[in-house]
Amino acid sequence: MEAQGAGTGAREVLLDRRFLALFAAQFCGAANDNLLKAATGLLLVFAADPQEGAALATLAGLLLMLPFLLASPLAGELADRFPKPSLLRITKAAEVGLALAALLLLPLLEPLPLLVLVFLMGLQSTFFGPLKYGLPAEWYDGPRLLLANGLLQGSTFLAILLGTLAGSLLAATAGARAVGTATLALALIGFLPTLLVPPQPAADPALRLHANPLPAHRALLRWLRAHPRLWRLVLALSWFWGLGAVWLAQVPAYAREVSAADEREAAALLAAFVVGIAAGALVAGRVAGPRIGTAHAAPAMAVVAAAGLDLTLALGAPAPGTALLASWSGWRLLVDLAVLAFAGGLYAVPLLTRLLADTPATHRGRVVAANNVVNAVLIVAVSALATVLPPLLGSVRIVLLLAALAAAVLALWLWWRPPVAAPLAAGGGTDREAA
Repeated sequence: MEAQGAGTGAREVLLDRRFLALFAAQFCGAANDNLLKAATGLLLVFAADPQEGAALATLAGLLLMLPFLLASPLAGELADRFPKPSLLRITKAAEVGLALAALLLLPLLEPLPLLVLVFLMGLQSTFFGPLKYGLPAEWYDGPRLLLANGLLQGSTFLAILLGTLAGSLLAATAGARAVGTATLALALIGFLPTLLVPPQPAADPALRLHANPLPAHRALLRWLRAHPRLWRLVLALSWFWGLGAVWLAQVPAYAREVSAADEREAAALLAAFVVGIAAGALVAGRVAGPRIGTAHAAPAMAVVAAAGLDLTLALGAPAPGTALLASWSGWRLLVDLAVLAFAGGLYAVPLLTRLLADTPATHRGRVVAANNVVNAVLIVAVSALATVLPPLLGSVRIVLLLAALAAAVLALWLWWRPPVAAPLAAGGGTDREAA
């Protein structure tokens, strides 16, 4: 791992040719996934009857996430078994092939091929994930690793927002062929920089691969449970992302329930969340300092809980005919959501950095994959609960209140049992867990 030769600032990290190539690859990939998902959902909605189209759009979103549950163990094993730069080029080349397929299939507007294509794009992203976070952990230590993760995670959320907006806009105004062309262009732009990533040896060349995901899941979770500090970090991260999925999905529904917010106002709420969490991720390195992942985790989550509580109290019904964002309560809701997301970015990036730094290099790909699996399971489970509970409890507001209370419980847990207690060195490696 490199310990000298570049400063600790974001500018020095971004000017590193290796990181710049990875940054471009992941930004284009995240934008492409969400461009294709949004465009496919919209195209299918308008190509079918409204009820069937809505179901197909929902299915497209689920199919994009399903590979994370099925293939993450194998993706992590491959990242540890083979040289990561080689796998990086292979996964991005696969994205180019899928983009070519999209260019051919999108104009046909046939649901089955398009849904298969969305699933395969999700599969490609599943294999990319352990490389995206595993490579910087092999290049950098300490604050530089924190900055790299902050830049990657913050830009990912911006790419998701831009990809979603671009996909919806292209599908609505320019049609399927324009969507396919944009998908291919992004795939090519993301692939070419990976040719600049220098060779690197494999972390664990003797690792045995598991084609069956179930034994691989069990083995990896058993290994994580045997390392309580890493397991607590995974739980702390996944707990937040599960709650984040609730706020992201339910706040627009809440605004519509009490004030008849329209699509533009719902988009403004989505943008506030995405930009807030991206900004929090980007500044996390300036705040966390050497005690990465501990000193600010509980306070940041306490801010998340407080903002979550206030947004449940913020929105009352405005005067008849008044738009959501023309009222004080609407702007209060928007600010609460942005503050909540900003604190979430400050919370998540140092914890992820600590997880990567404290994981032995031979297991890093698999631990990233396990984190993705636990994240996906909690997001799906919490989202399902958030869908079922409002009709039973009579209001979305109660669900949002429960989410804020769950964030407060997480803050108390982190204060009582912080996942890490030792500082992360600036350049001489990290403390490793002996268990």
